[in-house]
Amino acid sequence: MKLKLFGLTLLSLIINGSSIIKGISHYGLETEGFNYVCNWVHPIEFYVDKYKELGFNYIRVPFSYDYIKRGDFSQLDRLFNAVRNKPINIMLDYHRTRSSHQSYKPDAEVSLDDFKRGWIDIIQRYVNEPSFKMIDIFNEYQGSDIGYWNWITKDIVNHIEYNFPNRFIFSVSALNWGGNLQGVSLEDLPFNDRIQYTIYRYYFSGGDLNSAFGSMPPHKINIGEFGWKTSQQNEKQWAYDFLGFLKSKGIKDTFLWTTAHSHDTDGLFYDDCHNIDWDKFNILKNYWKDSEEQPYQEL
Repeated sequence: MKLKLFGLTLLSLIINGSSIIKGISHYGLETEGFNYVCNWVHPIEFYVDKYKELGFNYIRVPFSYDYIKRGDFSQLDRLFNAVRNKPINIMLDYHRTRSSHQSYKPDAEVSLDDFKRGWIDIIQRYVNEPSFKMIDIFNEYQGSDIGYWNWITKDIVNHIEYNFPNRFIFSVSALNWGGNLQGVSLEDLPFNDRIQYTIYRYYFSGGDLNSAFGSMPPHKINIGEFGWKTSQQNEKQWAYDFLGFLKSKGIKDTFLWTTAHSHDTDGLFYDDCHNIDWDKFNILKNYWKDSEEQPYQEL
């Protein structure tokens, strides 16, 4: 039986108190540049202050195995320093193995032991940071082998939990480039109250939404990536429709993709990295307001 406090699940309380996740992905460390997007306009501290001002409470930070092995953590150190004493938490997202491209699966280009060792190395550096709350164990498994995916994700989270017991919320990605949660489940683990399942959806994703989201209760799901171009009316309508779908399902926790310079979705900021796309933000803000007012569903 899961603990209930005034209608809130234990997981939601552990993640972010009584609030929903209002997240954004600030990418760059996973690329060959090993630096944040828009760093040529403003330092990371500027964007952290803007996120706080706008009401975001989580930053999802993609990184690569190459970033860990390079051994220069100065930019990530700056981010943790910037969020200190602010109401902003950090999710670290193992986004790629190689910084030049997205890996097919966790053990496709490095051994599983090396993959897990990379996680331990980066966690060890930041484990004492209070803002470090969540771990996205691997971004966008490209395949559809549910047996393999449930086995390897269970192995990875067990390894991290063994080394850092009772410390983190785990976010486990969907199949098919993160697009389908059907059959993904680590619920037999004793710490399943600290596991969420993350799905990525875009206007171009395709497929039936109800089927893609599987049967997990809404508090167990977060939207790890989504976005749209407000300059394109069809994409803007997709955003309204998609957020309406999330409301109908009671799914509250989201991470917008991204700060700026996304070919697929544009960003929260225009590509000048300074001016905010207020049309996009207001759509998101209204979704946050509606979600916070909607009670959590009972299991």
